[in-house]
Amino acid sequence: YITLTGDATNYFVYAADTSLTGKLSEIYYLTNNGWPMFLSILFSSTKLDDPFFLMELQRFSSIIISTFTIIPVYFLCRRFFNPQCSLLGSSLFAFEPHIIINSSLGITEPLFLFLGISSLVLFLNGNHKLIYGSFAIAGLFTLIRFEGMFFFVIISMMFLIKYRHKKIILYFQNFYQKLKMEELFK
Repeated sequence: YITLTGDATNYFVYAADTSLTGKLSEIYYLTNNGWPMFLSILFSSTKLDDPFFLMELQRFSSIIISTFTIIPVYFLCRRFFNPQCSLLGSSLFAFEPHIIINSSLGITEPLFLFLGISSLVLFLNGNHKLIYGSFAIAGLFTLIRFEGMFFFVIISMMFLIKYRHKKIILYFQNFYQKLKMEELFK
């Protein structure tokens, strides 16, 4: 067994503590606790008495998520290129050495990439329901790492620019004005 190192250890301890106590950890503090919260769900469904098994589970889940990321990468490439180039692009992503190393460390990057790419693929789709789903995924994206907040702001601005003539924007403008009015009368 090889133990986790660096940030992966912090995520492991936070996840194990959350899984054991059944509530968010009050002892350990992490700015971005989305990955350890995901791990705590996995940990709570297994035996908690073997830390080496849990560390391997953390690594394995990171590798699986990184492997599943190939699918949204293909669809993102497919949005801009033909199927052969898209397959080449997703293959280049899959065999990129940094992706392979990061996925075997048990850190946040595989889930961060999966959620970010999936959100972008859904946002670039023309279906409004999928676009709204991309905002939900982007919200989860911000829980994994703070940098996801920048992505959320960017797709929000892109949404407002793209749909500025639609009724949905008028709905949000009216909602915002009602909130401002309620605050004035408090």
